[in-house]
Amino acid sequence: MRKVALLLAVALVLPLYAMSNGAPNFSCTMCHQDAKPIPPQDIVIKGLPQQYVPGKAYKITIEIKDVNKCTPAMVACGGFALQASAGKFKIIDPVHTFIAHPAPGQTYVTHTKAGSMLRKWTVEWIAPKKPVPVTFKVAVIAANGDGTPFGDHFGMKVIELQPAPAGTPITNAMGNTATATTVGNTVVITRTVWVTVTITKTVTVTLSG
Repeated sequence: MRKVALLLAVALVLPLYAMSNGAPNFSCTMCHQDAKPIPPQDIVIKGLPQQYVPGKAYKITIEIKDVNKCTPAMVACGGFALQASAGKFKIIDPVHTFIAHPAPGQTYVTHTKAGSMLRKWTVEWIAPKKPVPVTFKVAVIAANGDGTPFGDHFGMKVIELQPAPAGTPITNAMGNTATATTVGNTVVITRTVWVTVTITKTVTVTLSG
């Protein structure tokens, strides 16, 4: 009887430890079996613009608000998985985040073991050079830290992001701005200082101003 009880206890703990070093997928409730919902307003995503500039890098922060608080006594406190349909992610906090490749063609950013003790993570997203609609999907877990797959909170958000239209001001690393418009195969750039424009086809560039 003691051996059976021990095996059952181990079976309960293993799923949590597997997820504490990154989410294996977006179906968090497969392991966090009775997870209560996190209200959408408590999943905060900062850093995404209303419309993105193709090729530009954006620092994105994911934060879980107003759920049970983290304490040093917890086995794990939280976790996340962030996926984008276009563009690519760059890790700027390797201690707490990494890029997972769970299956061919599947990529997302998630938390490390150290990152599972947080409720806030920051990554960088580099927008695609081609102006296409982008869908972001983020799943988060607010764990209660008791070492079991029960009593946690789970939430998910989906964000649709559109590219900025032609004529949107572009700011480069030097802090200079320019406005780009397209007429046929000619790109006209006004008020230009140290601005680089990458075009995927041969065009004529006219500078003015």
